[in-house]
Amino acid sequence: WLAAVGQKPLALALRHAPPRFRRDRDIVLEAVRSNGFALRYASDPLRRDPDVVLEAVQNNGFALGHAMGNCTQDRYIVLVAVQQNGMALQFADEACRNDASVVEAAVRQDPNALQYQQLADEGERRRVVERAVANDGVTLQWAPPHLRDDAAIAELALQQTGTALRFASERLRHDISLMILACEHLPDEAGIPFLLQILSPGLSEDVELWWILNGEGEEATFAEALAQIAWVPLEMEDHTFPALGFFYRYFLP
Repeated sequence: WLAAVGQKPLALALRHAPPRFRRDRDIVLEAVRSNGFALRYASDPLRRDPDVVLEAVQNNGFALGHAMGNCTQDRYIVLVAVQQNGMALQFADEACRNDASVVEAAVRQDPNALQYQQLADEGERRRVVERAVANDGVTLQWAPPHLRDDAAIAELALQQTGTALRFASERLRHDISLMILACEHLPDEAGIPFLLQILSPGLSEDVELWWILNGEGEEATFAEALAQIAWVPLEMEDHTFPALGFFYRYFLP
């Protein structure tokens, strides 16, 4: 068994091993060094063993999900796990998810680990959100609501990808400058139909109407089109878009 579990394809054979082998520390260590997920089939005492768990998460951070006892509270074990796979943060104890160094390491490895942070300090929380969205804009969806309503953070996300606009607060989805920024950073496969889906209710209908009308006139990029928006507090006879009370200068005499 020791020879078998030492080979990666056979490491999970531990699941079929007799109980005495799954209690054997040497066999289990050899198995988790080859495939961290083999920890799942170790005996409960070995799944509580910090040395065994550490070997497992060094191979695959997700093995932390099969650890037992205090191992998910052990800062060093958790740090090693998230450095290998940031998403392993979800298996960490609450105290580790409130540790800025651990959370930053997780987000550095995988920005989507942001969803599992439980940082109590507002400054630390903001820094880790900024790091995440700067590397993957759509992780804005995992930011706390008040930070999804923060224009500076939204700009960081949109500079990475315009598709992040869908995760900004409704207030910011009304912001013309952010809409233009989103247009400038939309991936080719997204295009105008995608943007129309994520604009605030009412606004998408107005922009779609403008786009249809503009197709008969002067050519312009969508960003250029949005740049021509002018806000007015009154209705015009022919060229108003009442949902938000704005009109486009392009259509005015």
